[in-house]
Amino acid sequence: MKRKYAYVIVAILLIAGIATFYFLNKTKTSTSSQIPYVTVTRGNISMTITGTGNLTGDVRAITLKNGVVKKVYFNVGDSVKKGDLLYELEDDNLNNQLEQAKLNLDLATQQLNQDTKNYNSAVAKLSITSPVDGVVEILVKEGQDVTPGMPVAVVNVNKSNGSEEGQPSGNSGTNVTAQVSGTVEKIYVSSGQNVRKGEVLIKLSSSNISDAQIQSDKIKVMQAQNNYNQILKQIESLKIYSPIDGKILSQNIKEGDVLGNFSSNAGNNNLNASYVQTGFVPVLDITQLSSYESQPDTAVIVGNSGYIVNLSVDETDIKNIKIGQKVQLTTDDLPGKVFSGTVSQVSQLPTIQNGVASYNVTIQVDPSEDLMLGMSMDVAITVAEKNDVLLLPIQAVQTLGNRQYVILYTDDMKNQNLSDANANNMRNLFRNNIRFIETGIHNNNFVEIVSGLQEGDRVLIPLNSSLANSNNRNPQGFNFMMRPQGGFNRNTERPSGSFQGGSFNRSWQNNSSSGGNNR
Repeated sequence: MKRKYAYVIVAILLIAGIATFYFLNKTKTSTSSQIPYVTVTRGNISMTITGTGNLTGDVRAITLKNGVVKKVYFNVGDSVKKGDLLYELEDDNLNNQLEQAKLNLDLATQQLNQDTKNYNSAVAKLSITSPVDGVVEILVKEGQDVTPGMPVAVVNVNKSNGSEEGQPSGNSGTNVTAQVSGTVEKIYVSSGQNVRKGEVLIKLSSSNISDAQIQSDKIKVMQAQNNYNQILKQIESLKIYSPIDGKILSQNIKEGDVLGNFSSNAGNNNLNASYVQTGFVPVLDITQLSSYESQPDTAVIVGNSGYIVNLSVDETDIKNIKIGQKVQLTTDDLPGKVFSGTVSQVSQLPTIQNGVASYNVTIQVDPSEDLMLGMSMDVAITVAEKNDVLLLPIQAVQTLGNRQYVILYTDDMKNQNLSDANANNMRNLFRNNIRFIETGIHNNNFVEIVSGLQEGDRVLIPLNSSLANSNNRNPQGFNFMMRPQGGFNRNTERPSGSFQGGSFNRSWQNNSSSGGNNR
């Protein structure tokens, strides 16, 4: 309750001081004047943060290393697509190495094929088969060792039942012998059993037959293949393709140029004849890009994905910046043109300067053929906007403690003269028309009225404001500079600063579509 009474007392003293100052400041040449006021209107308002930065983008610096420039397919200023062949290099050393690697691969493959053939033949001889149809007689037993040429079975053919026409009847035996040394591992038939031609009779095993040589040959083939592939990859890397859709900014090589030390080593792990430096290159590195241009083995491509602008926003305002917020951009290079964009990234990593933290904000600029890399851009980020709300010029809003108020203009004030005798009457009018209000977003010119006023309400404005001076040539009247505390606290009086990637000014731009009516 004490605080409430204190506000009332301060308000009464305030009105008394205002009215007294009002009459003390009237001119000697006039005895009356209209009291300036504005009208509460409805319209749109936006709050922005502004700054400056330079256009940059997805810039790729392509460095060509070893080889001779065989072919250049594009020139500076040409547009390219991702995957387009830009340059073709040649290296005789690599060509010779490729031929030798191919020969080594062929020899290793031939050796593998021969050893595989020999192995398969030896393995096939371990299986003893019947040479004809007939009745078999087994001459060995399992576990018995055999040698090449040793009989292991006899197949008797009954000629009377034989298939060969014109042959006399009777029994004829055909010896079955081992072709390799080994041990009888398995006997598949019994003596007296009928067998067919090609049927396996006996399976041998031999420690002398192994696929170890084949496995060794396979390793040699794999090594030869890898060596060949590495050299082939080096040769393929001599064809340089565009990593992105874009435009060639610089190119300082020509056909026939010799690059690097013109040497290759197939055993070297560095197999690429080129590499691509990728990233969003800060505008301050543009001068460093010129150092690339001074090298005969370098080209620079800027992507078509659109330009960006980087701003540094200080710690007090970064909370207002959100990804997706709308951005308007202008440049002195193209007067009268406005470009659009959006906030695409807000860094969480601060940069500390003089004890103040700032954060990088990236603006993705909508594509435009008018823009060029490096242009200086003025940026306005819309951090808040409202449509169809009550608006009042910000000069009309006053502060008392942590509350905002206005003084309503009434018809009773219209015909009041400014004589000293009328001071008490005016003081009473001011006192009776104080209105405390609730405000919303604001910019340099307007403030949103959330509650306390209605559309069409008229509000006094201070004579020291630009609104009052533009509508009342007589400087006498109500001067709000006599209030005990300042006007509406916009908290916008902050110095601008320059940071890497652009400069930033914390200011609120007037994007209101409707303002107050001044009298």
